[in-house]
Amino acid sequence: MTEAEFKRDLVRQLNKEGGYARRLEDRYAVGTLDLLLLTKRHLIYAEAKLLKGLAALPARVTQREQIQLFNAVGNPHARALVIAWKDGLVGFGLPGERWDAHYTMAWPHVPLMPFLDDAVDEIFAKELA
Repeated sequence: MTEAEFKRDLVRQLNKEGGYARRLEDRYAVGTLDLLLLTKRHLIYAEAKLLKGLAALPARVTQREQIQLFNAVGNPHARALVIAWKDGLVGFGLPGERWDAHYTMAWPHVPLMPFLDDAVDEIFAKELA
């Protein structure tokens, strides 16, 4: 699987389930995150990655800054994070964290929407408490 295929499949699956998903890639907008995902509970601005041998979720400096700024707004229903595929599993989290520290699921997985919502809730649970 390529990173482009992974992103395409995420978008297709979420759209099939009645959510909204769109790839945001622009070769001139360096550092822009890859995906805009809208579920019934959350708006998720995400960077999607394929991991090979890495344990921590990667992101460029500009992507880390975008994730920090987006999350600093403090809207509990709009969050930015990294979605990473590794060895048939997908992990969700923030840059620099272990890819499987918070939440993982087998990929592909149907339905996707409840897993996205649960992953966001788990990653940001401390802030919401």
